[in-house]
Amino acid sequence: MNKFHTFEDAEGLADKGISAIMDGSMVSDEAKLFMSPEDTISNHARIRIYTEDGRGHSDHYVLECRSHIGTTGTYLLCILIGNGTSFMNYSADDMLSFRDECDANDIAFQRDQPVLCYSYRGIAVVGQETVAAAF
Repeated sequence: MNKFHTFEDAEGLADKGISAIMDGSMVSDEAKLFMSPEDTISNHARIRIYTEDGRGHSDHYVLECRSHIGTTGTYLLCILIGNGTSFMNYSADDMLSFRDECDANDIAFQRDQPVLCYSYRGIAVVGQETVAAAF
């Protein structure tokens, strides 16, 4: 598993595809229900939001992926950059800011869409109650 310190680090791994991302990390059983090595990256963006009333920031390299499993369709894979707040720990305000930044960068962040987070601990699925705060 990797901890990414720069966007360039995450981009380098993403350029190798979902297979390389999965090979280099622990993937939760729940995440495996949505993602597979054959998945493709259809879009990507560097997303920064300001947290803690502007005192901090959170960076993620966000991949919009097309799943080859069942009827999942697309999912987002959010790769945490640095030591900022992880998507999984966003407040409702942070989630709204994230959605706005995704929209501004042509990332399709949709209600009920699976969102997976990649951190130094591995890849996990974000609960829908957390994602719902963006809508």
